[in-house]
Amino acid sequence: MKKTIGLLSAIALSSSAYADVNVGGFVDAGFQWTKDASPSSMWGFRDGAVHFTGNSGSTSYLVDLGYNTGNVWADQAAVSNKYDSGFNWTVGKVDRILGGEGNDSNTWMFSSQGHISSLWNGSSHTGLVLGYDLSDMMGLKVLVANGQNTGDFEYPEFGFRLDSKSDGMNFWLGGTFEGVGGESGYNFDLGATSKMGSMDLGLEVAMIKAAVADGESGLAFSVHGSTEVSETMGFGARVEWDNGKASGADTMTTQLDVTVGPSFQLSENSSAKLDYTLTKFSGDVGSLIDTQHSVGLAVVHNF
Repeated sequence: MKKTIGLLSAIALSSSAYADVNVGGFVDAGFQWTKDASPSSMWGFRDGAVHFTGNSGSTSYLVDLGYNTGNVWADQAAVSNKYDSGFNWTVGKVDRILGGEGNDSNTWMFSSQGHISSLWNGSSHTGLVLGYDLSDMMGLKVLVANGQNTGDFEYPEFGFRLDSKSDGMNFWLGGTFEGVGGESGYNFDLGATSKMGSMDLGLEVAMIKAAVADGESGLAFSVHGSTEVSETMGFGARVEWDNGKASGADTMTTQLDVTVGPSFQLSENSSAKLDYTLTKFSGDVGSLIDTQHSVGLAVVHNF
């Protein structure tokens, strides 16, 4: 991997005469304590990435080398082009188009990603994204990509996302569709965020059906809010609920997550997040403990 990074660095440096090349990224280290059926606690390197971005005229590119807690290099690379008409396209491997939360942990509100993000079928797409700016405040994206279940184009994935921004309000509506072996599945995502002074509020609703025979329809929602307590401290809260059917099976188990905690700005490029999550299962919990607790600490540095 050092050779790979060295090669990419060499390419970036050698091409600097022809394009603007930027190198950035982040490191996320911290602590996680969980009390469930198998209690655990550990310090660790949670997430991190190195981003190479650049442009030449109307064409831009991204090479993203990310490392997550699963000990997997999450490589992404894409080429994009944008035209004065408002039309744009991207080809390659990119972050999923659904959701209000990114893949990189330095963009998360808390030390852990929201539960809705874990329900989507895949965290990225490999294919083509066509976009069009309908106005200065509204844009549309259309996705044609390899299938999430097969990893190839035999059973392709199609999707869309509509974004709108105005006066401190952000709104999005998206969906993806995929068929496998005669079965069809879908994901729909609707969300909105609003900033009012020092307070941020958000709502997200997801409908999910897995591409399996006699699949059930999953439903989940998330509500969150945060506020600035001082110039260097904030506080946030998030409530999420899931009917337990996103996998297509009727698990008869619902899940409720409540997360609260402060965040701290340690320096211009460094921050810390400390939070507590209560997870409550209802219905046929089986081998699960119906109430679980976790505490997370994330110290993030952006470079």
